[in-house]
Amino acid sequence: MNGNTANEISHYDSNFGVTVLHSEFLPPYLRITTAQVHFIANSLSHFCSYRLLFQVTMRSLIVATLLSAVSVLAQPGRPGPNTTAPEPVLEENGFKCFLTTPELRDAVDAYLVDPSEGSAVAQEYGWPIGEWCVRNIADFSYLFDSNRNPAVVTFNEDLTGWVTTCARDMSYMFAGASEFNGDVTKFQTGRVLTMAGMFEDAKSFNGNLGSWDVFNVQNFQRMFGGAESFEGNGLEDWDTRCAEDISYMFYTAFSFNADLSAWEVSNIRDFHFAFDDAKVFSQNLCPWTESITNLEPKDAVAMFTGTSCPEAVELEPVLDEEAIGEPLTVFCFNCTEFQRRKRQ
Repeated sequence: MNGNTANEISHYDSNFGVTVLHSEFLPPYLRITTAQVHFIANSLSHFCSYRLLFQVTMRSLIVATLLSAVSVLAQPGRPGPNTTAPEPVLEENGFKCFLTTPELRDAVDAYLVDPSEGSAVAQEYGWPIGEWCVRNIADFSYLFDSNRNPAVVTFNEDLTGWVTTCARDMSYMFAGASEFNGDVTKFQTGRVLTMAGMFEDAKSFNGNLGSWDVFNVQNFQRMFGGAESFEGNGLEDWDTRCAEDISYMFYTAFSFNADLSAWEVSNIRDFHFAFDDAKVFSQNLCPWTESITNLEPKDAVAMFTGTSCPEAVELEPVLDEEAIGEPLTVFCFNCTEFQRRKRQ
């Protein structure tokens, strides 16, 4: 094949924030061109972050290579040994931009003590907090978590000015921020891998998140657990094909009753307590049974207990040991008729 071979280069794709590291994983006999490597990097924004199937031609054969861990192929935001990442933005609108997560957390803590326009943190980073330059930050985890800083419980400001295009981790970002109901609709979430516990116990939050791109998110565990006011507006259109864990996702989300029947759930392996004690939830999720056939009982235990599902009683577990590999017959509703119609 013509061109530079993949084991000779390392490519950083600034558009998608990934570095292609190929010499560490490609077999010696497998050679792909630089152009093909660039194609792979550019394709990553629309593949699950940990899987990629691609083909290369070698000795007149089509060799299909399944990379089970694309985190080796493309490490988000982490330049390879022979490449240079794009320069961070140091200043915006006359104020400093944040470069590290600890720096951002310290500034949040200072702002919670003194949120006035004349404060030291406002003079350095801007005012109000929604105007801060966070575009360099990949890790937003625990930023407004009340366990990290109890003063967060009263925080409720607009963050629509935040540019989060580099975000990879938003886990427990607003956990325990019980008064927070700020506008986060403009968050850029296309590269985020985990939103675990993001709004856990954010009791006042009821934002519409329909504009969020969650394609690459794998972990939704406890995302809205204890978010008592959250109704789920906008979630019906989420593309969840890369999701693996939704355990406790809506646990005690007392107001939640969004229709999630169109979600792609074929990669999810942990559903347990997903809607447990979400008191008003009563949506027909029988379409999910088309792609959920290999669960073990422990992976779906107590999924609908405490809900308003017509078939929520005694669903622990929701499938028999002997039924592993077979379509589920109960999923909030009795799905027998749904499955009969699908077979016709």
